[in-house]
Amino acid sequence: MDQDKITRKDFLSTIGRGLLGLAAVGSIPIKSDAAQLTTPQLTALPFNLVLTIQLDPKMPKLLGIAIDKQDRIYAAGASGIKIFERNGKLIREIKTSGPACAVAIDPEGAIYAAQRAQIEKFSPDGKPLAAWGELGVKPGQFRTITSIAAGERTIYVADAGARAILRFAPDGDYAGQIDGPNDSRGEDSKFKIPSAFFDLALDSKGNLHVGHTGAHRVEKYDANNQLIGRFGKFGPAREDFCGCCNPTNIALFADGRVATTEKGMPRLKVYDAAGKLLACLGPESFPGNAAGMDLAIDSKNRIALVEPVSMKIRFYELRKRKS
Repeated sequence: MDQDKITRKDFLSTIGRGLLGLAAVGSIPIKSDAAQLTTPQLTALPFNLVLTIQLDPKMPKLLGIAIDKQDRIYAAGASGIKIFERNGKLIREIKTSGPACAVAIDPEGAIYAAQRAQIEKFSPDGKPLAAWGELGVKPGQFRTITSIAAGERTIYVADAGARAILRFAPDGDYAGQIDGPNDSRGEDSKFKIPSAFFDLALDSKGNLHVGHTGAHRVEKYDANNQLIGRFGKFGPAREDFCGCCNPTNIALFADGRVATTEKGMPRLKVYDAAGKLLACLGPESFPGNAAGMDLAIDSKNRIALVEPVSMKIRFYELRKRKS
């Protein structure tokens, strides 16, 4: 089966429906009744995941999310990028030249919006600064962008079509790519990306964390692009990743914990830095076909999750289970 065609079809079906028009711009209604929003929990893990608020960004197709140092929320979708205060008040909207599938903020506050085959860079106040990328198979060209992470000197772009992570300078100069973990066993030397889900995130030390979907694990790379850690495996247990390609999305806590989401059997999970499962919400907490639940984590350790069926942003808190 031609995986590139599957990837392209999946991506186009994901973004194409988002071109139907724009909703009215305004403040986000906020619901804060934790008693109504608390979801069923598993009983054998040390933490509960509690849904506390739900935000409506009023976007016809919500695809990605990022949160900056001031806990401002950046929502990416068919209309571009919308930026909100933590309390849900709309700050501004940035129009992109095409549907934005992912968004990232660098340490200086610059905004990077990813489209299928292009990156657009904006100043913190939304002014265009740069744009680069085109469809193709040559070095520095893109096939199907799915995620972006912005460091101080390097911009990382996950390309599910190319099955590679491309590296750029902040001005768009191409700096090479990561093709996979180059595992000494050989069979894991390249990224295995069966569909249009390929996510990444940077930690405070500049290490890159990658959702290697075909290998069913989270991998960690240092600044020299060397694999320095990983956890996860294929299996039916709740700490494992099942299906053809999971985890679909990842996000990092400041202390090294990792949040993941999965499709097929939709789940939100939190692991410690060594890969021990701490909390899990199962399919009963999410609508059917909830694939591509992007994640971000704010300074209060709240998990922001894109719920792609209702087009809402859900915020979850980790709460220690009472013994």
